[in-house]
Amino acid sequence: MRKTLAEMFQASEGRSVEVGGVVYSSIYKAWLASGVHQFTMKLEGSNSNVVQGVRISVRKGSAVINGITSCHFVIWGDSSPPSVPMRIHSEGGGLLSVWNVWRTRIGEQAWVGDAGMVIEERSGVVTFNCSDGSEGIDLENLRFCLIRESIASGKGRRSGSTWL
Repeated sequence: MRKTLAEMFQASEGRSVEVGGVVYSSIYKAWLASGVHQFTMKLEGSNSNVVQGVRISVRKGSAVINGITSCHFVIWGDSSPPSVPMRIHSEGGGLLSVWNVWRTRIGEQAWVGDAGMVIEERSGVVTFNCSDGSEGIDLENLRFCLIRESIASGKGRRSGSTWL
């Protein structure tokens, strides 16, 4: 019997894993240069019977979404518009983290069972195809993209991921 994605992520200490020639990630991380970055998140669809969402976390900075400033947000598919603009303020060496979540009768869930994401980065657009893991791997559970609208001016070092 195949291990679940959650078991494989745990064994790999959170690094991406490959299953059947497909690379799955539990979380997306991007280092941010100092300054203000403008993004738009577009929720593209979901085939899930539970409410899907996207968790945004910013370390060494904050995000502004719908006039609210915080280091942590969840964008829920049942209550947000399909396009969500956001400004991220980075203090330099900031880290943007993004992962899929879903809501059940017992609360917010993530990183269990076969939950994982296939992530593709191309020309300022990061595309996410997510499985909530409840019934095996289904990358249609949540689809969204993060579009970089502008980059803060400033210089930074590249360390383990792309500067955004």
